[in-house]
Amino acid sequence: MRHLATIFFHKKEKDSMKHIYTTLGVAVLITYSCAHSTQNTFQSIDSTKNINRNQCSTPCSGCTYDEASDFDVVQLLTSDQINAQNVLQNDIYLESYPINSRPLFTYPFVTKEHYCNKPYNKAFTLNLFFNYTAKKKFTSTSVHLSDYIDLLEPDILEEIDIKQFTNINVPELIGLFAPAKMEERRLGGIFQGHMALGCNTLQMILPLYYLERNLHLYEGEMLDIANQPVFSDVMNVDVETYLKAHLLSDQIGLGDLTLGLERCVLENTCNSLYLQGRITLPTAAKFKEGLIGKKHSLSCTQPPFSLKHVYELATSADAGNECCKNLLFAYLSDFGTAVLDQLTANIAKSSLGQQAFSIGAQAVINHDINSYMGCSFCAYGDFFLGKKTNRLLLEKINPADFSDATRHYDNEPLAAENLAFLNNRLIQIMYPPVRSVSVYQKGQIGGRLSFISDTPYAMIRCGYDMWYKSKDKLEGRCLSQFQYDKAIKPYAYQGKLFGDISVNRQLWCLDLNGTLSADVTVDDSGIGKDWTLALIGSIEF
Repeated sequence: MRHLATIFFHKKEKDSMKHIYTTLGVAVLITYSCAHSTQNTFQSIDSTKNINRNQCSTPCSGCTYDEASDFDVVQLLTSDQINAQNVLQNDIYLESYPINSRPLFTYPFVTKEHYCNKPYNKAFTLNLFFNYTAKKKFTSTSVHLSDYIDLLEPDILEEIDIKQFTNINVPELIGLFAPAKMEERRLGGIFQGHMALGCNTLQMILPLYYLERNLHLYEGEMLDIANQPVFSDVMNVDVETYLKAHLLSDQIGLGDLTLGLERCVLENTCNSLYLQGRITLPTAAKFKEGLIGKKHSLSCTQPPFSLKHVYELATSADAGNECCKNLLFAYLSDFGTAVLDQLTANIAKSSLGQQAFSIGAQAVINHDINSYMGCSFCAYGDFFLGKKTNRLLLEKINPADFSDATRHYDNEPLAAENLAFLNNRLIQIMYPPVRSVSVYQKGQIGGRLSFISDTPYAMIRCGYDMWYKSKDKLEGRCLSQFQYDKAIKPYAYQGKLFGDISVNRQLWCLDLNGTLSADVTVDDSGIGKDWTLALIGSIEF
């Protein structure tokens, strides 16, 4: 029994109330790596049933174990050494919302002001772009994964002793993942069309692009992980291949379709005012997912897990049974793989669009300072309609439900019920339930101040761009059962410097325009600093 305690809950007394992942959670995510190549033997075990089996399902010499009683397992878990009834009252997820993203059609390289004041009937534009975020923000202020989920926080890690089974130093290995940051890359093209309709102009924007997010470690940090026994001795897999399989999500497809109708309502020798109404349709559709990584999606079905079965395997493994040791790793592997993939699906998987209808308006004011210099100010706003989506939701906890006065852990006839209660709570912590909720946002607003210089050779534009999106509002009949405030996305803000240079040539009745554009974020909240390079070609006629 003492060895099972060191596998799960070997903690210092001062931290006995701290987060559960210093228990089975950390062991799961590490030991599943140890057994990555072992078959998923016990994947179908029901976590709430007593396991009536004393013969391992993988036949090999000496592969047997003694069946444990529910009461013995409960007594161990609620002992002073483990104190599971207190530890299990804490969550490892500090937040459970997906990470913020900015719609492509709001970027400076996509929406240009009418600083030329040049009439045309039709125009087609192709924007080839690359957008990169080195450190996506998990919260309003933090780019560190440890501020989103305590699973990788080395300060909470104490001594998780599984050295009787392997030479893996779990706290050291987990600590190596703490510096992980979330990268995002968007690469592709945005098709734009303009067509004159009397005094109005009909506009269309449709992106086709590749989106990739991954948890990133620098080369030295990757090397430290690769040198750990879990990779160098146990797993026959390259560390980079392993990380791509479980910590990366990518897809390619179409984004949302934006349609706008614009009209010039004021124009004189020095000034012009354009007003636009627009709608964005949730037409985003992926063509393929998992080009580099693997497919990830939030699962509404929680994986099975049995503390009793782990107890039985661990006891036999401690007695020197190699078969049970391998099966223990395989069993934890199944659960740990599900936990890690669910985390990746929540933070790395992102839609190619905003998944909701939006209605917006835009105003552009242009002013000519002289014959070759001008300025422009653009302001816009979009209101999002509600959408149905899945969110990870953390259970509300009532400490009284865990107390000995309520559960009577020393009462043997109640052992099966108490073990099922503790077992289920562990699953809820490591693999929070997914529920369908209605998400509403007040919307997004933005503004852009541009200065333009029109020379005989090129047109140069530079300025400052601001974008803001409100935080989520969730509605649903089930929300009262959960800590739904942790599933609400915070507001997001970006301030950007941007610039571009354009050249224009006439060919027959066509106006050909080529533009090189760039922007960089200098201030942000809740989203991260990114930069963009774009090559834009357009034909006007």
